Amino acid sequence: MRQRFEALSKITGLKWEEALAKLHPVLSKERKLRQALSELRKPSAHSLAAPTEFNAERSGAIEIWEAWTAQRQQELTSQLALVLAEKEEILQTAKHEFARKEAVQLLRKAAAKSN
Repeated sequence: MRQRFEALSKITGLKWEEALAKLHPVLSKERKLRQALSELRKPSAHSLAAPTEFNAERSGAIEIWEAWTAQRQQELTSQLALVLAEKEEILQTAKHEFARKEAVQLLRKAAAKSN
């Protein structure tokens, strides 16, 4: 019986480690997306410096830049939402595997005491 619990304990430990290993790349994606969003949200030199004279060409370029940044921000936010959903799914699996691992540990200890 003890060997069964040890084998089961090893398996549940590996399953938990596997779930955690899946989390690391997702956390990296999340960090990169949040950093990219942060960079886009920083005030640009264009928005800080008011032109001394009206320049239609410059104004048009600023509008294009602002439209691009808004679109890019929306894309990054959508990607972040998908990553966060993936992260939540992996966290739920990891919690389940951790609980399973802990339950097997308790059963193994109880079996060891009864012998």
